[in-house]
Formats: sequence, C-alpha cells, structure tokens
Amino acid sequence: MQTTRWAKCAYKFAAQEALPFGFLVLAAFAVLSLGHRAAFDLLSAGGAYCKSSINDPGEEKLGSSSFKTNSMCQATELRLVEGGTYRIQIDMDEGVDGEWFDKKPM
Repeated sequence: MQTTRWAKCAYKFAAQEALPFGFLVLAAFAVLSLGHRAAFDLLSAGGAYCKSSINDPGEEKLGSSSFKTNSMCQATELRLVEGGTYRIQIDMDEGVDGEWFDKKPM
C-alpha cells in the first residue's frame, strides 16, 4: 500500500517538528506557571503582600471586625495567640440582590 508524498511530508513534519515544539511550549508554560505560583506563595508567607495591622506581635486583641472577601489583604486589627481557643461567628448580609444564591428555589 502506497502513501502519497504530501501525507508522508505532513506526517514527518508533525512527528519531527510540530509536536516536539508544541510539547516544549507546553512544558515551558507549566514550569513557568509552577515557578510563578511558588514565588507568590513564598513571598506571601513572608509578608511581602500583606502587612500586620498591629505592631506588637505578642499582644492579644479580640473583638469584632468586618472584612471584604474580595480583598487580598484585609486588616481586621485582631490578634490571636498561638495555642488559644477562640469562637468565631460569621454574619453575612443579604448580598447584591437582597438574597443569597443558595436560598433561591431551583
């Protein structure tokens, strides 16, 4: 069974040039994405993005606070002590349309 010349050329191009190049591009993208995420996580854990709102690290400060969930760094001005036991209460408003999405009947 013979194959046409253009089919052989197309297969050779795909197998020897196009697919290896595509794999290289995808691998480079994956490495850059993982490196970017790792750098962000390390800088975030080190405090490069969000700064403490209380200067004294040992002082416990309790109370109520509100914060926006769409903010990356939202200062609550509260301080918890490691090993302490705390009770957290979350109160939510009714949202944009006056009703939360999970309360609507389907």
